[in-house]
Amino acid sequence: MAAPINTNRYRLILLLYLVFVCLSLLSVPASLLESNLYVIRTLSYQEQIIRKQLYRSEEFVKDADTAMLRGQPAIKVFVGLQQEIRRSFLFLDSVETTLLDTLRSQGTSIEKEYAKRRKLNSFFEHDSLAFKIETMLFSLADTISRYDTALGAEFKRWLPATKWISTQNGKDIKWVNFFFLNKPASVSYMQFKRIKLLLLQYQSDNWEKINSLVAQALLTNQQRLSSLLEEQQRQTNTVSASLRELTATTKKQLTLKQLQLDLLKGIRLDRFYAGIGLTLLADVPNLRMEDVDVAFSPQVRVNKTPQGINVIFPSSGQYRFRLYLVIENSSQLILERTLFVQRLPDPEVYLLSDNTAKNVISSVELIRASGLKTTILASGVPTVSSSVNGFRVTLLNTSRQSAALYNYGQIFQEDTKKLFSGLKGGDLLLFDDITVAIGDGSTRTVKPFIYKISE
Repeated sequence: MAAPINTNRYRLILLLYLVFVCLSLLSVPASLLESNLYVIRTLSYQEQIIRKQLYRSEEFVKDADTAMLRGQPAIKVFVGLQQEIRRSFLFLDSVETTLLDTLRSQGTSIEKEYAKRRKLNSFFEHDSLAFKIETMLFSLADTISRYDTALGAEFKRWLPATKWISTQNGKDIKWVNFFFLNKPASVSYMQFKRIKLLLLQYQSDNWEKINSLVAQALLTNQQRLSSLLEEQQRQTNTVSASLRELTATTKKQLTLKQLQLDLLKGIRLDRFYAGIGLTLLADVPNLRMEDVDVAFSPQVRVNKTPQGINVIFPSSGQYRFRLYLVIENSSQLILERTLFVQRLPDPEVYLLSDNTAKNVISSVELIRASGLKTTILASGVPTVSSSVNGFRVTLLNTSRQSAALYNYGQIFQEDTKKLFSGLKGGDLLLFDDITVAIGDGSTRTVKPFIYKISE
């Protein structure tokens, strides 16, 4: 007689088999999750490369004249957009640093947690961090759209900036759940790195637009600058993972480019005046003045010393200026532009006294002043010598108007002092026909002025 069959045992075995099959279908292969680690490493490598590109772009803009940039509306728009994107990127960067420090303090890492969900899910759920990231990124998308509609639409598509995401099978999932929550660590962290890299790439693209506008503002139609920017772009596209692997040729090119940028930064390109010595180029680090050459048309007086290059323009007007860098006995054109040279402004003349207020002075203080003094107000130039050749003094008083006296030199002569000693309160004293000799070789007649004698 056959033994009785334990049907419950077979039912349990069948149930366990069905559970195993279902779990096999639902689970993600560990090899697929582990492969995400290589994607994460690639994203990290790309982040390092773009950071280097951003650093070079920022340094280029820093070399430009800030006052000039403020006058360019298009540059102000892109700089404002750049600040908004950078603020969001720095927030994500701080989140990533906190995440890695938290895992490290718990004795683990992304590599160890790649197939697990609990720790990263807990991190993003804590204090609603995932929702804060969502809110910040969606707000950034709206900000970019306000600056540039097309750029904003592109950013929303790549992010994507929608609270609900439809899957291939038609299921709607919340944004935070689709990318971060209840996902294996390698998946959620890979999406986090992707979004960081997206912000970094938008910064890089935006800096390229800013660099282009800065270049146009600095040197309009300068072929040399265009060549330098193209060389910079070619170098950026070929940057390797380690600077230690740069060849001697590449190092030489980088050194030459740095010299060119330092030279452009140190050159004087505005506020030129005729007849006086002006510093065209001051001491440039790591560059000898004998390796710099300049040419002007029409000719000007050039004085080159180890400390710099000084020039004297013989007259006001337009001058064509060329700047060369001498490398291995070969002159390389760095800059060519037109300079506008002005005539020095007329000097200001006033009494040699500190005790005057709104052209009112006592006769005693007037005699004590002993003469006139001059000054020339011109920004960006050294002190320019000037002295009074002579002037005329006239007492303006209807009851006792005197004949005009002419005083030679800037010191009051005896006749002038005698006139001053007889002044009374309310008298008006006119100084006119004032001629001044200036250090640029010219003689100017400056505007007259009147002083009232106090009681």
